[in-house]
Amino acid sequence: MFAACVSFAMESEIDDDKSNPLTATRSYHAMTTAWKPLRNEMTPGVLDDTHECAIVLAVQPDFAAYVDEQRQLFGSVELIARQLDPHITVMYCGYQEPKDLRVRSQFAAQFNAIEVEFHVTQVGAFYNRSGLLTNIHYCIESESLRSLHQTILEEYLALFGRTHTPYVGAQYTPHVSIFDRVAMPKTAISLFARPPERVAWRAGGAHLVGERKTA
Repeated sequence: MFAACVSFAMESEIDDDKSNPLTATRSYHAMTTAWKPLRNEMTPGVLDDTHECAIVLAVQPDFAAYVDEQRQLFGSVELIARQLDPHITVMYCGYQEPKDLRVRSQFAAQFNAIEVEFHVTQVGAFYNRSGLLTNIHYCIESESLRSLHQTILEEYLALFGRTHTPYVGAQYTPHVSIFDRVAMPKTAISLFARPPERVAWRAGGAHLVGERKTA
């Protein structure tokens, strides 16, 4: 899907320092939806092993339902079971140990009340070096999402010192995956339809998600 060592003293600073920039008011949409976190949210009860993790936004329920409908139309039961809930990745955070997951989970929570609007521009795909289609997705555009990404990027660098992917800043490519980690021919992209047109879709409820590291 989607390693600095941070002490628990930093956790306390994020909690207690009222002047910390993470707690400052931001000029995004106020939260209007009770956003449901993804099933693989990094909560204290599961932080017992190294996970590959990312900060994500949940998408509004009717958009998520449309993505699920596309999955049901074109995916096998096994393929669908391997997919994460529909979401937007705002910041990939690499592989982290439990103590570092806790700090990053707390960091992500500072942005939980922010909502963004986005538009779907087209159906897109990522390919591997052999030319196989490995990810098919909805390309999205959003000024408020890019602004949120830039804010998180800057504050993440200030706290943790490094990023874990080159796809940040100007290289950030926001999207909502329909199918990820697949191997399809290039022509498969023609099967998928864009969601119904509307003024804008919404996303919000930033939180940390992860997948357990496998040997």
